[in-house]
Amino acid sequence: MTERDSSALSPLLAAALAGVLAASGVPAAAHRHGGQGANPNQGGYGSPGGYGNQGSNNGQHPNGGPAASANAGGASVDTSPVVSAWPAETEEKPPQKMTRADARLDFQTVVQTFVEQNSVDGLWPYRAGGGTWRLQLVKFDVKSIKKAGRDRYAGAVVLREGNKLRVFRFVVDFSGADWKVVSAKPLEKPRKAPPAVKSGAP
Repeated sequence: MTERDSSALSPLLAAALAGVLAASGVPAAAHRHGGQGANPNQGGYGSPGGYGNQGSNNGQHPNGGPAASANAGGASVDTSPVVSAWPAETEEKPPQKMTRADARLDFQTVVQTFVEQNSVDGLWPYRAGGGTWRLQLVKFDVKSIKKAGRDRYAGAVVLREGNKLRVFRFVVDFSGADWKVVSAKPLEKPRKAPPAVKSGAP
C-alpha cells in the first residue's frame, strides 16, 4: 500500500474509532495526549491535572491508589486518657507515739473499765487456789506502770479481798483500735488491809 493509500484510509480509521468510543460512552477527546480527561481534575499526559499531579485526590493516592492511613499496616494507637479503676490512695498520717504520761493514764482507765465490766455485785471474781477471790479495786501503783513490750504496758494494782489486800500485775495491750487487758496475776501474798474509815469521823 502506497503512502497516498494510507493517508486516504486514515479518515476512515478515525471515523471507525470514534464510532466505537461513542458506543462505549467515552468521549474521543479524553484520549488525546495533552487534552482534558473525563475527570475534571485529571488531564492528559503532562497537563497540570495529569498523571503525577492530580488536582483533587478525593482520598486517592497521587499515583491513583487509595490514600494511605496514618496507621495503615500497623496496630491502632489508643490516645484516650487512661482512667484507673482503683480510687486514689489517701495518705495516712502515722500515729503519734504514746508518751509515758499518756500510757499511765490510759492504763488506769482500761484496767478500771475491765474490773467494772467483769464485776458481780460490785466485786470482781478471780479464780485461784481452788477457790474464788472476790476483789474490789483500791488503787494503782502509778510509778510501776512501765512499757512491757511492743504496744504493751504493765503495772501493779492493789485490790481488796474482804480484810486482805492483794497486789496484781496487769498487762494492757494498746495495739489496734480496742485497748484491752491481756493478763492479770497476783504478785505477792496478801497482807492485812487497813481498817475502813467510818463516814463522819473527824
